[in-house]
Amino acid sequence: MPKPKTSSPSQPLLNQRHEAFALGVANAAKLLDAAESAGLKRDSVATSRIRWRPEVDARIRWLAKRRVEVETKTFARRKIARGDVLERTVKELESIAFSDIGEIANWQREPILNADGEVIDYRTTLQIKDSAKLTSAQRAMVKSAFTKSGEIRLELHDKLSALLGLHKALIGKDAPASVTVNQVNVGAVSALEAARKVHYLLAVAANAGQIAAPRQPVTIEAKADETPGE
Repeated sequence: MPKPKTSSPSQPLLNQRHEAFALGVANAAKLLDAAESAGLKRDSVATSRIRWRPEVDARIRWLAKRRVEVETKTFARRKIARGDVLERTVKELESIAFSDIGEIANWQREPILNADGEVIDYRTTLQIKDSAKLTSAQRAMVKSAFTKSGEIRLELHDKLSALLGLHKALIGKDAPASVTVNQVNVGAVSALEAARKVHYLLAVAANAGQIAAPRQPVTIEAKADETPGE
């Protein structure tokens, strides 16, 4: 059996072609490809003999171990660096996905009375809370704020998009195509509960269709149009 050509596998092999071959194998190249790249004959028998020479085998093992160690440390550093960003991203998406519009706006239907105190009509009023009184999570719901025709308007982020983004941030991939959503009407069910139900459907439904949801943001105004009574 041939004797090792180096005293330690941590040192490059004296045979430069064997060293290049060992580097290729340690980096997951196929044996014949590694041999050809190293300038060796592309022959399975000859390549196998070189591969299992004690000094070559020891060198490959050391290089492979070193590669794993380096990649593990690199991954750990990236994970630490991205940890804070990922955590902030998840919190921001949660604030949008599980938000309740009632936290920033309040609307009610008020009766209009005549001089005799009789109800002759109804009007709908809408009040938006002062931004200074909102929490950071509540402000995260708002995509933009602007005035139009003397009225302030808030453009809200899309909740379903936030749910899909949250799924991707936590799982590392897009949510499975599973359910078709054409319209979501929130009546007696709160917006928060509706969002949770959509999240549940995305998580458990089988692959049976394509997600097709409107991506237009919701816009609310400080003053709503009057709604006639029935």
